[in-house]
Amino acid sequence: MKYTCEVMINKPRELVVEAYRNTEWLSYWYEGFVSIKPLMRNFGVAGSKAILKCEQNGEISEISAVVESVNEPESVTLRFQMENVWYRAISELYEDDTEAMVRTRWVQRIEFHFPGILAITSLLNKKFYYNNTLRKMNRFKAFVETHDFENQRVEE
Repeated sequence: MKYTCEVMINKPRELVVEAYRNTEWLSYWYEGFVSIKPLMRNFGVAGSKAILKCEQNGEISEISAVVESVNEPESVTLRFQMENVWYRAISELYEDDTEAMVRTRWVQRIEFHFPGILAITSLLNKKFYYNNTLRKMNRFKAFVETHDFENQRVEE
């Protein structure tokens, strides 16, 4: 199953990249985030791996994350594995300075792979997956737009 989501962030691309790269800020915008354990010293470079722990419906699950490619500031490709399901998220960041302010257009191209019958049922629930991705993107957008990057603090 594949789909694409897009949001416009009212901040310059350099700040968006900084926020996206910083794993210490995941708890501010990644719904259900519990922890991240890098399995390599330089998590964030191509080939690096980490284990994410996320809570959903009162249960904590482990998600293996692999950085497949990095082409900053334009794009990063991550692959996530959970039980029998894996998905790839290609994040592309485009500068949009046609308005009075510099903005960033964030496009995420998602590709889910489900085994067997789940592949069929996932197509019936495609809107759920799309809306879930868009909700996470909008939470990230809100975080970036309210974060005080100069003083490295988050406005509550």
